Amino acid sequence: MTQKPWSQDQAAARALFDELKCHGDWRPPAHGWLATFSREFEPCVPFHRPRWHQLLDLLGPSLRYLFRFYLRKRFIEKKRPFIDGLVHVPHEPVYGVPLGGLGCGSIGRGFRGEFRRFQLVPGLYEYAQPEADCFIVNLRRRGGTVFQRALVFRNFRKPALAGWASGLPEESCAYLGLYPQSWTVYRLPYRGVKLLCRQTSPIVPHDYKDSCLPVALFEWRVENATDEELEVSLTFCFKNGNGTSADAAGGASVEPFASTGNDDGQPGAVGGLIHQQINGMACTYGVAAMPGDNSSVTIWPRFDPSTNPSLANRLWSSLINTGRLIKWPPTAASSESEAKLFAGTATKSGEEVATAVCVSSRVPARSSVDSAKFCLAWHLPNVRFRSGEQLYTRRHTRWFNGSQSEATIALIRYSFNRLPNWLESISNWHNSVLNDSRLPDWFKSAVFNESYYLSDSGSIWLDGGDTNDWHSQDGRWRCPVKAEMGLFAYLEGHEYRMFSTYDVHTYASWAFLENFPKLQIAIQYDFAKAAVDEDQTKVHWLVTNVRTGRNQRMCLPHDLGDPEDEPFIRVNSYIMMCSDDWRDLNPKFVLSVYRDWKLLPEHNTEYLADMMPITYDAWPMTGVSAYCAGLWLAALRATAEMSAVASADRASANEWRLLADKARASYLDKLWTGQQFRFDTGGRFNDTVMSDQLFGYWMLKTSQQDQAATVGEQDPLLPEQFVRVTMETVYRCNCLAQGFNGQMGLFNGGRLKNPLGPELRSIQAEESWIGVSYGVASLMLESGLAEQAWSCAAGTYETVWNDFGLAYQTPEAIFSDRRFRSLGYMRPLCVWALLRSARKSSS
Repeated sequence: MTQKPWSQDQAAARALFDELKCHGDWRPPAHGWLATFSREFEPCVPFHRPRWHQLLDLLGPSLRYLFRFYLRKRFIEKKRPFIDGLVHVPHEPVYGVPLGGLGCGSIGRGFRGEFRRFQLVPGLYEYAQPEADCFIVNLRRRGGTVFQRALVFRNFRKPALAGWASGLPEESCAYLGLYPQSWTVYRLPYRGVKLLCRQTSPIVPHDYKDSCLPVALFEWRVENATDEELEVSLTFCFKNGNGTSADAAGGASVEPFASTGNDDGQPGAVGGLIHQQINGMACTYGVAAMPGDNSSVTIWPRFDPSTNPSLANRLWSSLINTGRLIKWPPTAASSESEAKLFAGTATKSGEEVATAVCVSSRVPARSSVDSAKFCLAWHLPNVRFRSGEQLYTRRHTRWFNGSQSEATIALIRYSFNRLPNWLESISNWHNSVLNDSRLPDWFKSAVFNESYYLSDSGSIWLDGGDTNDWHSQDGRWRCPVKAEMGLFAYLEGHEYRMFSTYDVHTYASWAFLENFPKLQIAIQYDFAKAAVDEDQTKVHWLVTNVRTGRNQRMCLPHDLGDPEDEPFIRVNSYIMMCSDDWRDLNPKFVLSVYRDWKLLPEHNTEYLADMMPITYDAWPMTGVSAYCAGLWLAALRATAEMSAVASADRASANEWRLLADKARASYLDKLWTGQQFRFDTGGRFNDTVMSDQLFGYWMLKTSQQDQAATVGEQDPLLPEQFVRVTMETVYRCNCLAQGFNGQMGLFNGGRLKNPLGPELRSIQAEESWIGVSYGVASLMLESGLAEQAWSCAAGTYETVWNDFGLAYQTPEAIFSDRRFRSLGYMRPLCVWALLRSARKSSS
């Protein structure tokens, strides 16, 4: 399975885009995630409980989780658990490309245009949909309004907005997502007039300034198919808060502004600022438009979108009557009632506040016009985690500081000015993949759209705080890259709130390595520092039911902390079991260092010098295992090669090499079966086929610059024929076998003995991990099994994105019975490893 034909809905969406008369950079790309607004998806349900025969192993830990941890955390400490096993993230097949840069907070959007899934407080998500956050279109002909709608697709429920008309024929609107951009086409029910909205966030690979900015831009193009000139007005409305009850706590205010262009080259902007507190932290929203030669900008400074319909109705009526709002700055002739709109008084308890900005332009008959440019900015400069022990500043404040108003307006003007550069850079990034005819079409969508998690991951990018002093007392950590990057971390998942979980980051790190390598280096330094530190605070580990120190010296921590606690200071927030004894974390760190050293030569000298001096945790392994022993073997070989370069002691390098050779002989003798490497030698799963059994070999193989190179080319880590046979076995047993049928990608565990099919004795064995599927497909490509590789990866992507409707919230796992686990997860970023292997094999 390499390419499913388009569904009827995808074909209809493509047809709507093809109707547009767009040229040049306005033309939507030929590839991306497509949907009409009427699209429906096959039902799927979240994972709630294991199968009955799987419960016995989990009963004790589950009870301890509930009574010793969960109830205390939720109801006594009033905090969110790092994993909430009882309350799942809402499953809604509605999401589109998110807004914002890296580590600055994110605002989600649905593919039908709604604003939802706000992540402004570090690491914490709110899933409400504020109704007032929307666009409004007004069409006028011969001085009168002929059409006006809010571009939302359900009736307004708030009393204040009940007078606003909403809705368009859903089959006449379509969405195309290609992160970090999206395109939405609206075919209005008025004489074939069409609108095209292009949404852009400043994600620019290797640009470490612009890519951290908390902004998004919306450009609108109008196609007038009528024989008469039309006046088209587009209005952007946005309210305070993030859709929770705290929005009506009071204390929010609006500040209208107009900033003219000047000699610094920054364009003018007109709009409104919403000043507020979110979780006790000052936050300012900026909603603005850029005036053009053929357009005018007016604003509606403030209205209550919740309970008071007076000003909301006046806004709506003003658009119907004039196609405009109020000119800013106000003229001397402004009425007293209009003047009151500009008063900056704060809201009272029970009130909310919104602002709106409108761009009006004339569109000649039978022509198209670039009608409007809007910017949304959110400036939350100083942040604390829940424990409040450290005050940090976000990275973008290096360049945008001063008062809340000054910094937000500067962000907006800078974004308008930089937009052409961003469009060009993003287009070049996209085209490096889209124009490669050797890649499958579906993959051209997958590699960018899975990258949504770069920004929509609860990520934080910070300066300041004591934890930014990563220099040890002996002066060991002296890498300039770390000083430049500050602190960066991102959540394991929207439901698994632990920062930079390392065993999963090893897969996801390929996205950073390819696009933001300095951030990958910075994360490595943070884990290195955590490994040499020690925290003997006693923690009760729920699975093993023992109490030990939180973090032992020279043991790589599982994660960098919980946003509901104090990350970077207290690591290892995963209290299910002590990760000090895990056998995969330290080898994964060694292999990541090796890969970074091989593929990032500009960082290799200091980095390697600093770095030189287990996670399938619900699927037990006994004795020697293919996965962990393979990691150890690969780490030994990598260490031998690195120590030969980084150490003057050649004897040390030889010792590592001899140890690796001895381990290799034992590995082959004990685990090779002729068809695969045994899962383990002493447990009940020793006949299971594990998809990811050659993870260590894969890390070494993909760390080479080209396809021909291997570690120890004359003496490879494993016989290449053994690797190829193993991958063929994995494909046959874990993808094609009965119960899988090749349509859902690659599952973690399969049975080698009859009957072939899913391994149901363990939860994780019967799951398909999306990121692992991409990683194993990468190794298949490296092994010359292109057809099998693309079949596995395509099945995974098509199931998650187009069957289940989990676009822009890719879960950790899916099951063959249409369940899923852990929405919004980091491991699928491993798709970038698949791209690297595809390019190597093609060359």
